[in-house]
This record gives sequence, C-alpha cells and structure tokens, in this order.
Amino acid sequence: MRRKIDLFQTNTWIAAAINAEEKKPPDQVWKGEPTKAAIKGYRLKRIKFLRKHGKNDPKALQLAERLEACCRKHRCLSGACPGCGVCCNEPGFVKVAS
Repeated sequence: MRRKIDLFQTNTWIAAAINAEEKKPPDQVWKGEPTKAAIKGYRLKRIKFLRKHGKNDPKALQLAERLEACCRKHRCLSGACPGCGVCCNEPGFVKVAS
C-alpha cells in the first residue's frame, strides 16, 4: 500500500509545472520522450536497486520509499524519480521555472 509523503520541502512552482504537464494529452510531447510504461519500469528498477544496495543506508531506503509512494495524484517531486524528472525535461518547463 502506498503512503502519502509530506512534501514540505518542495517548491510550489515544481508542483505546478508537473500538474500542468499531466493535463496535456497523452501523446509524446517531444521526440524521444519515454513512454509511461518505460518510466514505470525505470522507477521500479531504481526502487529495487536502492532497497538492495541501501540496506545499511537509511537515506537510500527513505528515497526508495519516496519513489515507491509516487503516483499520479501524489507526486514525490524527487529528481531521482523518472516520472517526476521527465516533466523537468519537457521544453516548456524552463519557461514555467523562470
């Protein structure tokens, strides 16, 4: 079961940019954009890696939990998350961030 993570350290403009990105049509926004299935696979691989190699590192386990809790309605907004990070690669994101 996914847990909702408190995002008190997250900038509001990042959350606004990701929300705006999710409202766009499901077509690829730019050439070479990863598909939703590929992004989910990348996220699961990172979670597995962090859990396997971070057994003695509480920060790695905390990041794995944060990535695992990430979903469309409750984004983790972590730079390590493929789903949230792909929104920052979108060409219009720079305009929103500026």
